[in-house]
Amino acid sequence: MDVAPEVLVQLRACRRPMERQALPGAPLRVRVETSPALRRALPGRLVLAAEAKRAERAWERSPALRESALLGMEAIVAGTHREAEAPELARRGVIDAAVRESLLWQPWPRPVLDAESLEHLRRAAHSGRGMIASNCHIGPFNMGISIYRDEVQRTPHILGGPWMFEAPKPGLWGRRTARWWEGARRGGARMVKTSGGAFATAVALLQAGEVVIITYDMPGSRTTQFLGKPVDLASGTARMAYTTDSLVIPVRIYRKHARTYAEYAPALDARDFDSADGMHDALAAIHGRWILDEPEALQDPRRPGAWEQWAGRERWARPPRDGVDREPRRS
Repeated sequence: MDVAPEVLVQLRACRRPMERQALPGAPLRVRVETSPALRRALPGRLVLAAEAKRAERAWERSPALRESALLGMEAIVAGTHREAEAPELARRGVIDAAVRESLLWQPWPRPVLDAESLEHLRRAAHSGRGMIASNCHIGPFNMGISIYRDEVQRTPHILGGPWMFEAPKPGLWGRRTARWWEGARRGGARMVKTSGGAFATAVALLQAGEVVIITYDMPGSRTTQFLGKPVDLASGTARMAYTTDSLVIPVRIYRKHARTYAEYAPALDARDFDSADGMHDALAAIHGRWILDEPEALQDPRRPGAWEQWAGRERWARPPRDGVDREPRRS
């Protein structure tokens, strides 16, 4: 297999173990609230319950927060069987987002898998072919990384934006970025920068039988019937799988109180589809069903770096390109 020089550089980089990344500085209150060492001493259930109460008070006191949350939830559930629940789901979404943010700083135990999910994962991971783990921005999705190392002895390669590779800046956002990076490192992952030939790099990894994690719910050029409406989604997952004869295993990580759980659907086989488009649509159906199980756990599609104001009740249109790969959210 001929590989372009720039792809070889990327392959060498992403096959090296990730370097440890320390949390950057921040004001005292932020350092205290985001200290993993301090959080380890606190009971997770009590911490998350307190955060949920604080978020509920914020919901009650802030009309702007309620309006923004409702717009986001209507974009998710409009056109689906859960549309009438949007106001209550918006309230729950505010609480879930706050709890999820707090959970980021607690210890990251490996999510619990049931026997069926574990069997689906083992079959795909040990098939001798490339495997794409397809997730969405729902629940504490970042906490499932160690599953691949611990359960199937595989190294996951995560596609990450260029901003993930920059030195974290002082403040809350920089500490969050460093925390995500450290979680991936501790989970035995490798990072692949989504620029400079990322598609070719991921294809090369899959052709070598590696495991690649790709987030499905990102803006792109493929208009897809998703969540009851046309949504402009990225189609790279299916195109990579179809190009490399790989398997795609849909996964979601969800939370019950302070515990996390992982669910794996049966892997989709590129050989069973006539085109990448067919595989893409099959993924949309699976992820859409999971999202509608708990819409409050999906990150707001109107957030910076996603569809922003172009996510509405009737359609999520791809935002105009400006040539900038932006960070998804700053706090």
